[in-house]
Amino acid sequence: MAKECKNIQSNINELRDQSNNIAWHGFVNHLWTDKKALLDFTKLYNIQLPFDIDVGGVLFNHFKIRKIPTIIKIENGKVTKRMTGDDINKINVDSL
Repeated sequence: MAKECKNIQSNINELRDQSNNIAWHGFVNHLWTDKKALLDFTKLYNIQLPFDIDVGGVLFNHFKIRKIPTIIKIENGKVTKRMTGDDINKINVDSL
């Protein structure tokens, strides 16, 4: 899990930049972080997309996120794609 997280952290800016009109927003689980840790995280990996803490775990529960990292694509209010693990390692802009 740590290796998968590190891969996406290192590549997320590039994926976002290549995805043109797709809006990206990241969330971290409230159980593992606070505002200072989130700021340190985004600075350490130079993450250029907005990130927030999922206070209360609302999004993690609603989208049934049990593995991290998870990328979810939402179109017109519906989940159209969910990627975890090896799917994220193989991600490219065309697969979004």
